[in-house]
Amino acid sequence: MDETMKIWCRQAIRSRVDDTRPDPQTEAFRHEVDARIDTEESPQLPMELRRRIESLGQDRFNSVFDARRPGVGLARRLARIALGVKPHAGRPQPEVKSTRVLHAIADLQIGGAQQLVFDLMNSASGGASHHVIARNVGVRFNPSVPYSEIRGDAERVRRAFDRFRPELVHVCHYHAGLPTRAWYQKVFEIALERDLPIVQSHCVIGDPWLGSDRQHLVFCSDWSRGCSRVPGIPDSVISPGSPFERFRAPRRTLGPKPLIGLVYRLAGDKIDGSVLPLLTNMLRRVPQAHLQVVGDGPIRPALSRGLEDAGLASRVTWTGFVAFKRLPEIHRGFDLAISPVLGDTFGSGAVHSIISGTPVIGYGVAAIPSILRRKEAIVTPGDTEEYVEKIAAVLLDDHLHASIHETQRLHAEENFRVEHMNQRYHDLFDRVAKESATADST
Repeated sequence: MDETMKIWCRQAIRSRVDDTRPDPQTEAFRHEVDARIDTEESPQLPMELRRRIESLGQDRFNSVFDARRPGVGLARRLARIALGVKPHAGRPQPEVKSTRVLHAIADLQIGGAQQLVFDLMNSASGGASHHVIARNVGVRFNPSVPYSEIRGDAERVRRAFDRFRPELVHVCHYHAGLPTRAWYQKVFEIALERDLPIVQSHCVIGDPWLGSDRQHLVFCSDWSRGCSRVPGIPDSVISPGSPFERFRAPRRTLGPKPLIGLVYRLAGDKIDGSVLPLLTNMLRRVPQAHLQVVGDGPIRPALSRGLEDAGLASRVTWTGFVAFKRLPEIHRGFDLAISPVLGDTFGSGAVHSIISGTPVIGYGVAAIPSILRRKEAIVTPGDTEEYVEKIAAVLLDDHLHASIHETQRLHAEENFRVEHMNQRYHDLFDRVAKESATADST
């Protein structure tokens, strides 16, 4: 069993168990899964155990109070219009189908899953044929697409279905706390009670929603499919796409003071505190280099203190979160990007760097090797010394730098264009909706 999936299984059980009410049966199950994980040779646990993991905590779904006071929703919408940052908006693609799709995602703001929804909605030739519902829409974020912010009120979700009358429901599913899990459960149940076809985009490490076989799963990489596919449920692999026209730039010749980029949220999921030794050793090994960290999160203070204690604070720039429109300029400023993640179902940030003319070096975990391609750019997971030496080798050899980038660029050009992603998704929506309509008429 993949190490990344082992970590997810243990974290999923821990996060879904109510520690305030110890349950001997749950503790016994936790020990059973722990033992099975360590001996399992296949990529996945048996379906019986996977379904039991998903069921943990579901008895508390109905107790979730997730509403806002009247008027708060309108105030938040007005604030977004006045102050909110807009996402990247792609162009309509006249060739795509115009299936009426209701998208559902728990949190609508900055992120790869959210950008997927925006790309699909903006590429539809008839924009009115798509709508998105979300449990939470960031108050500093203006989606600029038709949306409804609906918390935990099942009747409001039903009214959104009535108002929009979708032919298909597209759910961007990811794991989070109890209110988010309860919200997704309501959306799935309402779609099923109306016999609507469901396409579920599984955008995170771990299992997708397993509540029904009446759906089509979409994974964003072969690695993710291999770890999380569900026997009996049809599925596809559609790689996330990047807007090449916004990011495209030639590779730059290495200069005497290279800039290394790290572009990730610092939330402890993809990047955690274990990255600190890599950053300190990297800056010591390449004393002429500077590090720019783009992103923010709860582990940033600890990383900042660690680099300051090491006497390296003056060689690090903390940029924080930035709007999507600023990313091309930022990526073009890097001489090298690093991807020291614990796991990732894809790696859109790495693709953005590559398109921008910057090679990427990362740990060989999850789907990252499928983007980085070259052994000189792929590091044994957790081996800080190897990572530092590969960074130094690339920054001291412009020919190697150019060769790695060319390999990565050609692969990205062939596989990761946003237009290709949009087309494949819309074709899938059209096919699944037609198959459902045909089945209903017979």
